[in-house]
Amino acid sequence: MLNILLTINESYIKPVKVLMYSVWSNNPSEITFWILYRDISGSGRQELQDFVSRNSDCAIHFIRIDEECIDDLPLEGSWSREIYFRLFAPYILTDLDSVIYLDGDTLVTGDITELSDICEKNNMTFAAVPNDVEDRHKNRLGLLSEDHYYNSGVLVMNLKKFRNCMDREELISNLLGLKNRLLFPDQDFINYIFRGRIYTLGRQYNYMISVTERDQTYSRIQNPRICHYVLAKPWNDYFVYRTDIKYFSYMLHTEGIKEITRLLIKHRFYRMRERLKKQ
Repeated sequence: MLNILLTINESYIKPVKVLMYSVWSNNPSEITFWILYRDISGSGRQELQDFVSRNSDCAIHFIRIDEECIDDLPLEGSWSREIYFRLFAPYILTDLDSVIYLDGDTLVTGDITELSDICEKNNMTFAAVPNDVEDRHKNRLGLLSEDHYYNSGVLVMNLKKFRNCMDREELISNLLGLKNRLLFPDQDFINYIFRGRIYTLGRQYNYMISVTERDQTYSRIQNPRICHYVLAKPWNDYFVYRTDIKYFSYMLHTEGIKEITRLLIKHRFYRMRERLKKQ
């Protein structure tokens, strides 16, 4: 049994369909998707509901977030309000002890069932993969040299331990108290507050697939279980990396060959243009 948490808005409807298909095609078990949202239209929710209904082993639940305090929290750069929603999940999903959170720009490419109880087995509040660049973030937050700085795009959350650690009012108080220090808001918060209570997962569970083309020092993995498109997104017209084929192999089951062909042509022309610029 897999419980998958997603926190999205209307713009992520199509990418999340690809993500959900990738989850169930690699994990033949009962799967429940929990969607925390604020701004998804009725038609958007119906589109996801209809898509999930194609798999009899899957269910989907939508829960609208109305936390007014979130509007007072910092959002520098391109962040959206939805990044904070996962922090409120322990007080919303009260019937669950654990959940696997996935960013909307991830793709599940292998079996992730062992993640379901990994926090409980190791007596941890979270499980995550260390960020590929750690030192500057650790220094910024005042973490110890032996601490890791984790990427929050893939998280196993022990909801029960989280609830026991702090109640909702304490969470809000801590977020507001730290808001001037949170450059990567939810990620910084988790790393700072829960240091020492995060279990370290292997990179195969949060493989930043396109980074391999930009950073030769980033270690390659042959068979990752979760790929993370942290840079450009392969469902957009402008995508310079050669890692779109893996994404398209799953997108074929949600959008069809016409859209994939259009994107493939766009990506190749864009890559050619960028290469010519450098000459």
